[in-house]
Amino acid sequence: MSPFANLPPELVQHIFSLASAASRNSGLNICLVASWARHIALPHLLHTVVIKDHLANAQFRHNLQGQSPYDPSPGFLAPPLIYNVWMEAVSDRIISLFNACDNIQHLALADEAFLWLIHASSPIATVGAFNSTISQSAVARPQDLHLTIISAGRRWTHPEYMYGDVTMRSPLLSKITRIYLADMDVLPTFSEIEIFTRLTHLAVPFYDWFDHGKFLRTLLLVELLEMLVVVIITGDVVKDDRAQIESQVAEIRKTDGRIYLAESLYRGVGIQKQWEEEMRGGKSIWDKAVRYTSEYEARKLRHF
Repeated sequence: MSPFANLPPELVQHIFSLASAASRNSGLNICLVASWARHIALPHLLHTVVIKDHLANAQFRHNLQGQSPYDPSPGFLAPPLIYNVWMEAVSDRIISLFNACDNIQHLALADEAFLWLIHASSPIATVGAFNSTISQSAVARPQDLHLTIISAGRRWTHPEYMYGDVTMRSPLLSKITRIYLADMDVLPTFSEIEIFTRLTHLAVPFYDWFDHGKFLRTLLLVELLEMLVVVIITGDVVKDDRAQIESQVAEIRKTDGRIYLAESLYRGVGIQKQWEEEMRGGKSIWDKAVRYTSEYEARKLRHF
């Protein structure tokens, strides 16, 4: 006999809903129970979508077009339920996904996929060069955008259509208010950040002070910036380097309290698990930075 047989149906539905909201794996397992259970789980699964490769990308396109055989009902629509997307596959399909999902709030992308979006939404974009462009209705959405760059080379922005004539820039640049650069070869420069005209929160990975320290004070020249989070990649730094990073950030905080510390065991695509947890209601990198910095400063005070 099923362990749920003697439970009120409303309670079972509530349990399934909570489990699906908390974990993607739980939601996927609940989908296998029955069609009624899939109806409960799918909205939570679609709230935060993870696309790992090109095959998954192609399959997900069917969900956007209402062609999935797993839809719980004939009139089921996936796009309105999608708020957060993690996409490792680099493809121009990000354009159709962005156009379709009116409620999208957070994108986790490789830098090349991000550039697809920016170019496709800029005035210089042409249909001949792309399968499609970002629609005016998508650009006009009221919500801000949060961005996680899960991989980036030396230049994660492209001067051809992100600098120069301001009238040629993508309007999406002014909708992005928070950026977490989860992996970079070189930290961004002031000019690369100031093009995001409403950016208030920026998190950058940090490995050693000698190579990257000079960039931090430059980034703090961005006047609108409310938080600059230095994310110590604990799997990449030795104990002495970590201590130096912490002490140097503490020194900067004496004159500019907008800089914070945080830590992460992983970088790049390795942060997928913590990203999913955040999207499903867990602590954000910004929350973690406030806590880490407060605890670090409290420890330092106790040692005096």
